[in-house]
Amino acid sequence: MAAMIRAPGLLAVILVAAAGLAACAPSLPPGTRLCVGFPAEVCQRQVAELEQEGMTHRGVAAYRIVCTSGQCTVERGEGKLTVVFADGTGREGGFGYAVPVGPPHVGTEPPLTVVPVCLGVPRAQCEEFARAAASDPVSAGLTVESITVRCTKTCTETNGEGESLVTLTDGTTRTSGWSYMQGGFRD
Repeated sequence: MAAMIRAPGLLAVILVAAAGLAACAPSLPPGTRLCVGFPAEVCQRQVAELEQEGMTHRGVAAYRIVCTSGQCTVERGEGKLTVVFADGTGREGGFGYAVPVGPPHVGTEPPLTVVPVCLGVPRAQCEEFARAAASDPVSAGLTVESITVRCTKTCTETNGEGESLVTLTDGTTRTSGWSYMQGGFRD
């Protein structure tokens, strides 16, 4: 079995334990489907791996997955797995996983490929609307040549209404309307 994500130190222990027990098929009552002590997300991934492996054994007849580390979370845990395949083969062994914990990766906005022309729109809103307009798919071989963001009603830091014009290298222009108020956007 390929465990989800293994901590480097656990990999050798897991493989040795699994290899030592794989020679004799374990016994489970047909139809047993147990996953105990793990969050649903971990159970789902583990069962999906078993089903994938079971494709070469005419399917999975039964399995039991039990947390053995006291507390198994989405981030880390250890367990014992017993599986019997439809062709009568099976295996039993331990597994472990560890997912790096830390603050989520915060990406930065990619720079605009052109500097937008802002007509009556505060710079922060102008750049946001320019990014949105430039993110629409462009036909193969074409690129954005210019972006103009202009206010069509009064535009302040807190509210406004206008349009974005994107000109492509073939001369075509796309126009999209926008509005915002109190720091949020309205459709």
